[in-house]
Amino acid sequence: MILMACYFLDKKYKETLEYCNKLLESDELEEFEKAVVYHKRAICHLVDGQFEESEKDVKNGLACDKEFSDLYIIQGELFLSEGKMIEAESSFRRAESFSMEKAETIHQAAITYMRYEHFDEAASTYLWMEKEYPEEVKQFYGYIAFCHYRRRDKENLFKYLIRCCIYTPESLTNPIFIEKD
Repeated sequence: MILMACYFLDKKYKETLEYCNKLLESDELEEFEKAVVYHKRAICHLVDGQFEESEKDVKNGLACDKEFSDLYIIQGELFLSEGKMIEAESSFRRAESFSMEKAETIHQAAITYMRYEHFDEAASTYLWMEKEYPEEVKQFYGYIAFCHYRRRDKENLFKYLIRCCIYTPESLTNPIFIEKD
């Protein structure tokens, strides 16, 4: 599993898939470990545009561990890729309900919305996070500002940029704030 994780962190998805397949062929994994492997494989397939394969991995992973929140994030992304907004939101809420790190999971949902250019939904997700987890949301003010920038909402853009400068000025070095040539 260590090699699979290393290849995954290096974004070497072909090699990750090879190790995932080897691990799933063995009979030595516990159910929760299989869920982890299916999660990594689902991401590799998603990155490669193999949505059906990714969906199969999500289903298999959830059959191994119905409370694996990261699989629900992937499931939500698959729904977004199909334009199924209600199902995506439902998956993101399930992810949050099972997560140990609630604010981080909500952030992942918002980032997923932004990746598919659903900035209004991302803003709503962050607003909900701000109400539910007011202390944890501070670390995401930079992302929230970016979301409002993409929405062309200057008032909220400046509001969250100022909060970002106050609470997490180090986050201003995030690549989302660096202009590309």
